[in-house]
Amino acid sequence: MASRGPGGYGPRMDLSDFSVDEDLALLGLMRAVVRADGEYSPAERGEMKKLREEMGASRFDVAVGVATERFTSLAALKEHAASIERVDAQSRILRRLVSVAASDGVTDDEEKPLRWLARAWPEASLQVK
Repeated sequence: MASRGPGGYGPRMDLSDFSVDEDLALLGLMRAVVRADGEYSPAERGEMKKLREEMGASRFDVAVGVATERFTSLAALKEHAASIERVDAQSRILRRLVSVAASDGVTDDEEKPLRWLARAWPEASLQVK
């Protein structure tokens, strides 16, 4: 039986359902959260490895490269994140970011981008709680 989405309605969105822009948002935001506390912990490395396996190495590597080139400032990343409209994608991204941040304990610095994103994506934020 297929996994159900929030509230038991509809199928849960899978990473394979993401658009290129959603991939870029995920990887750009992931990079911001992981780098926020200045430490790339073994637990965060493990989470990134799992994500790379789930996405496929080629797709992951391309998205990381493009996100790194495109999001040279937090403002550019925020602008791109604000353009993501599908609530299911927003929710999936936010859940993944929380998971990565929590893998080694969420620091105040890691919490900042998560808080901003929760305000930018209020519907998705409700689904994550």
